[in-house]
Amino acid sequence: MTAHLDDDTLTALALGHRDAGAEGVADHLRVCPACAAALADLAAAVRGTLAAAPSIAPPDGFAGRVLAAGRAEREMPAGVTARRSAPREWCGWAPGRCWS
Repeated sequence: MTAHLDDDTLTALALGHRDAGAEGVADHLRVCPACAAALADLAAAVRGTLAAAPSIAPPDGFAGRVLAAGRAEREMPAGVTARRSAPREWCGWAPGRCWS
């Protein structure tokens, strides 16, 4: 591998996806100081972001609702799709110009 690692591969590695990238990624990181430094910077940013994120407990019953929805979707007959709620109105950056 002669080219530098792309941003997607470096980001995936920084997020902990050890299988990210093609063969030779680990070898490339050992011999390329630029890519090794970029990965170290991204990994530090990930650690800092995770450390700064608040820990919020899910609402009561959340796990049960998620598991029930998964079971219901898995048990649907072939050709039937899950019912989704109507799309919410989205206003974006222009109040008064909302659309669904």
